[in-house]
Amino acid sequence: MKFQWNPKKWWQVIKQQKGLLRTKLMVAFLAILIIPSTIIGYFSYVTAKDEVHNQISNGAKSSLTLVESNTEQFINMATKNLNVLTDSLSMYSIPDDEVDITSLMDYYVTSNEDILSTTVALQDGTYVGTPTNDEETFDPTEANWYTNATETDGDVAISNVVQSHSTNKWAVRLSKPLPNQQGVVQLTVNLAPLAQAVQTTQLGDTGTMAILDNNGNIVTGTGFIFDSGEIQQGDNFAIASGEPTEDGEVRVSEVQITMPTELYETTESTTGWTITGLIALDDYNVAAAPILKIVLIVLAISAVLGVLLLIATLRTVLVPIRELGESVRNVRDGHLNEQVEVKRHDEVGQLAEDFNEMTGSLRTVVKEVKESSSVLTSTSKSIKESTDETTKSVEEVVNTIQETAETASSGAEATEKTSEAVNEMATGMQSITDSVQVIADTVNQAEQNVGHGSQTVTNVREQMNQIQGAVQESSDMIQQLSDLSNEAIKMNSAIGDIAEQTNLLSLNASIEAARSGEYGKGFAVVANEILKLSDQSKEVADGINETIKKMIHIVDKTTETMQGNVHHQLSQGMKISEEADEAFESIENSTTQIVEQVQEISSISEQISAGTKQVTDNVNELEKVTKLAADSAHTTSASAEEQMAAMEEINSVTQQLSDMANNLEDLVKKFSL
Repeated sequence: MKFQWNPKKWWQVIKQQKGLLRTKLMVAFLAILIIPSTIIGYFSYVTAKDEVHNQISNGAKSSLTLVESNTEQFINMATKNLNVLTDSLSMYSIPDDEVDITSLMDYYVTSNEDILSTTVALQDGTYVGTPTNDEETFDPTEANWYTNATETDGDVAISNVVQSHSTNKWAVRLSKPLPNQQGVVQLTVNLAPLAQAVQTTQLGDTGTMAILDNNGNIVTGTGFIFDSGEIQQGDNFAIASGEPTEDGEVRVSEVQITMPTELYETTESTTGWTITGLIALDDYNVAAAPILKIVLIVLAISAVLGVLLLIATLRTVLVPIRELGESVRNVRDGHLNEQVEVKRHDEVGQLAEDFNEMTGSLRTVVKEVKESSSVLTSTSKSIKESTDETTKSVEEVVNTIQETAETASSGAEATEKTSEAVNEMATGMQSITDSVQVIADTVNQAEQNVGHGSQTVTNVREQMNQIQGAVQESSDMIQQLSDLSNEAIKMNSAIGDIAEQTNLLSLNASIEAARSGEYGKGFAVVANEILKLSDQSKEVADGINETIKKMIHIVDKTTETMQGNVHHQLSQGMKISEEADEAFESIENSTTQIVEQVQEISSISEQISAGTKQVTDNVNELEKVTKLAADSAHTTSASAEEQMAAMEEINSVTQQLSDMANNLEDLVKKFSL
């Protein structure tokens, strides 16, 4: 199947995943892992790079100081040889002792490989030199070494770098006036020993070191520039500032040659020569590159281990929460037989146990409510049947009374029919008496059924109160779990505080180790490891704190569901029970009224019976008795109509009670036991 890119679909998936607790935990955990690690790695690399820079810089300064010391020793040795030669020559006179002077200077040249030539010259231009100068026009008094020596107050004059005419070697000339101030003694000293000493000194991987005379010419040097042949000994190298430094001072500045370069300068006090060092700034980056590589490897390993730990942690937290959420939704849909398998003994396991106990309590309560609602439905049906029978009896009474009224009216029209009417009236009154008795029995039975129904409604209401108590107990358990989670947050905050204190102690230890210098390096490494451990402890504590907050959120949602859906259903059940109770009270009142009306009908029936006997005994009083019977018939008809209305009201209330019982049964049927 060919893959089709659908940006809209992918964006919807991303939006859906973004709102999940799993995604939020992953983002938070990775942020806690990667951001501090990246910051620590960056600052570690910067610190290490600065340390490498400092070490290279200190090494360069040490190298310059070493070269300065070698130069000073080289010049001091040449000066010592010049002083000895000067003292020896002061015992001779020129030209009388020319042979002895020549022998002495030859001895100095042959016995000291570093001495290329010697010369002693007088003020009149007479001189003796070894090796002999073949130039016929040579006048030593015009040479720089001669004029420089005469300008000193008996001190040694040191020339700039020169190339020997006899050997083509680079050298430096030292000159000093004779004690009698009649001439000057000069030594030409080979710079090769000094060059060898300088070449053994390395300034970084590509650094360059050079000794410059007072004119900026290279006395000797070593490094990349000399190895490449771009600059040679004796060339002018006007890179230094030319400003002398104090004794032992190394001045550092940044210059631009072909690339950004650091320039190190120090001044040799005896000669005034400038010792310079050049290090390209890229050398520091090259030296710090292995450190950067190690930092990146450590960060990558930490990220991989962190992701693995994140996956394991999320599975231990989200899987039981997902199972518990599925069970809660099943209970919401009415499946009260839902059970969560308890595999853990932590807060999630305790929550699962509480959930199982809650569903068990709800099952028991709903089962009792279901049984009570069935009894209530049966009772309401019985009441309705009794009410229907009573209504039929009342209708028969009404019909009989109407017949009695018609009979009384016809008695007024014809006296001859009085006997027959009286007999019919007696028969009707007997029917009335029987009907009244039936009504009385039916009303008594209805009153008993109403009492039983009222008691049933009371039991239902008490059962609903028990349900409400069980739900409240479950909510209290969940609240206790939330309180325990808050305690865990406090303990986790204490861990974070301990990590911060450890961090401060590690910082103090690092400061003390830095003060101790070389002896504190080992302690500084230990302090750095303690700092890393404290940072990791704080990161883990922050991750645990975030996870516990998410668990508290889930517990709050569970509490909201319990108090929202279940409490709502309980409130509806309580409301229906109260309405049923009120309906039964109305039925009881109506039944009482029926009893009173039946008693009144019975009394009227007795009066009619007495009147009938009087009519039979005294026909002359027939009109009076007939009138009385008619009046009584009208009164009885009115009472019967009132009875009919009361029975209709009882029937309506009974129908309401039946509807309430059916509604209660429908609510209970939503729950599967």
